[in-house]
Amino acid sequence: MRICIASVVVCTFALAVCGCGGRGAEITGRVTLDDQPVERGSILLIPVGAEGQPAGGAIENGDYRLAGSQGPLPGSYRVEIRSPRKSGKMVQKSPGQLGELTEEWTEAVAPRFNLATKLTVEITPGMNVANFAVFSE
Repeated sequence: MRICIASVVVCTFALAVCGCGGRGAEITGRVTLDDQPVERGSILLIPVGAEGQPAGGAIENGDYRLAGSQGPLPGSYRVEIRSPRKSGKMVQKSPGQLGELTEEWTEAVAPRFNLATKLTVEITPGMNVANFAVFSE
């Protein structure tokens, strides 16, 4: 009987520490680019400090949701937002395939919102909501 009780206590403790069905936090929100919903893109949360792991996912029609295995742990994060767009130029498909052209894709979001981001978010346990307005320049 003592072994069964000890097993239940250990399992309960493990579930409390790890969280059920995910990393313990969820974040959702809306992302606009030049005041329009981001049609498609990505959002990446990078932990500030030594603890935590990056969390990221897709942005579709302006909305994103990171939960479960994609969800962040509670803490402070830098936020990087990206969205590809067609440049209007045709470029060589690949170096080994002369004559085959494809449309060029470029980053629509200004570097100050991804590579040189100053965007941040504080994640608390449970549900979080954060909206971001980014610009192309």
